[in-house]
Amino acid sequence: ALSLPYTVNVNPLPIVPIVIASGPTSFCAGASVNLIVSNQVVGHIYDWYLSGGNAPVFTGTTYTIINSGIYYVKARNPITLCESNSSTTPITVNPLPTAAITPAGPITVCAGDNLVLTAFNSPGYSFSWGSSNTNVISSSGIYNVTVTLNGCSAISNDVTVNYISNPSPIIISSPVSLEACFGGSVNLSVGGIFPLTACTYEWFNSAGILVQGPGTNSSYIATSSGTYRVKATSTLGTFCSSFSAPVTVTIHPNIPVSIIIPPNSS
Repeated sequence: ALSLPYTVNVNPLPIVPIVIASGPTSFCAGASVNLIVSNQVVGHIYDWYLSGGNAPVFTGTTYTIINSGIYYVKARNPITLCESNSSTTPITVNPLPTAAITPAGPITVCAGDNLVLTAFNSPGYSFSWGSSNTNVISSSGIYNVTVTLNGCSAISNDVTVNYISNPSPIIISSPVSLEACFGGSVNLSVGGIFPLTACTYEWFNSAGILVQGPGTNSSYIATSSGTYRVKATSTLGTFCSSFSAPVTVTIHPNIPVSIIIPPNSS
C-alpha cells in the first residue's frame, strides 16, 4: 500500500549579512566604532556575538564597539528560524598611556631655584615637553604633559607652580660710618624686611663663619674689624633665603700715648 503524500518545505537561509565598519577597527581606548549590517532585511533579527561566545552581546543592525574582540552577526528569520552568520570582524582597542606628573602640586618655589617635574614613564612613551620624562621649571605657571604610546595620547594632571620672591635683607649700621674706636662697637641691624618676624637671621663674618644665629635676632654687635653679611630665611613655610650685601666694619686700634718729660724739667 502507498503512504499518504508528505510535503517537505526547505526554507531558504537568510541573506548572509555583510558587516561594514564606520571607521578604523583599531583605535584608542575611549573611542568607538560602529559595526553595521549593510544589507539588512526588514523583519529579520540580527544578533551580535563575540567569537567563541554562545550568547548574543547585542541585538540590532548597528552595534557600537568599545572593547577589543572578534565580532560577527547572525541574521535570523523569526518565522522559519533559519540563520546565517556574517564573516568575523576583529576589533583592537589600544590602551592609553598613563599620564601623571609628580610632584602633584600646587608647589611654591623660591626665586632662582629650579623645579623638576617628572612624568610616569614606561617603554614606548613619548612626551610633549621633550625627549625626557622630566621637565625643568623656572617660572610660575600651570604645567601638564601629553604622553603618547602607539599613537594613543593622554593628558596628565595640571600642576600649578608659584615662584615667590626671596627676602631682600639690607644691613643698617650705627654709626653709619661703620667705624668705631678701640673698645667700641658697631651695631648692625637688618632692614628691607617687614615684619622682621617673617624671617630668621644668620650673621657671618668675612671667613664665612657663622657668628650669630640662626634665630630671630635681627641685630648683631660687631666688636672687631671685618666684613659682615646676614642671611634672612623666610618663616612663612617656603623657607626661601638670601644674603645681604656685605658691609665692612672698622674698629680702630688703640693708639698708645707716651708722655715724655724732658730732663732737668721742674
